Amino acid sequence: MEYNLYESASPEMLAEIVREAESLLDEQRTVAVAADQRAVTFAGLLVAAIGAMLGAVASLGGHAPVAIVAVATILSVAAGLALWSARPTGWKFRGNAPSQWTRDIIGERDMHASMAEMAMNYDVAWALNDKAIGSAARAMRSSMLLTALSVVAALAWSWWFVLRAAI
Repeated sequence: MEYNLYESASPEMLAEIVREAESLLDEQRTVAVAADQRAVTFAGLLVAAIGAMLGAVASLGGHAPVAIVAVATILSVAAGLALWSARPTGWKFRGNAPSQWTRDIIGERDMHASMAEMAMNYDVAWALNDKAIGSAARAMRSSMLLTALSVVAALAWSWWFVLRAAI
């Protein structure tokens, strides 16, 4: 049997540990849902910009500047990364299904040991959720960086085009 540090906590402390762990798991979910909404909205904006660029390319026929196509391509990758950051993950929630208590009931395990196991499970759930949040955040930061780089590239190309025409 695996050692569970939480079994050494007093009943009052263990109840507080479980209460705070449940609160933390709820807050993680809130942050993750907000991040997903932000990522999907950002991806939607990028797709709209890409559509406008591709419309410009189509209207110019064979005379479309390569820079527009290049920026649209970079923005496509950025949109893909934003959507990747909002992908479904193996999220861990608080609570237990009633059937998960069967072993405790049949084994006549005391409530303190059951609560200690729940605290340990919540600790693992928090770590797994934190890993998923970190992965999504890295993808979203990459998306935003690519978007910023494409804007800089588009501005540089625009200035080059304007300055070249002025000379």
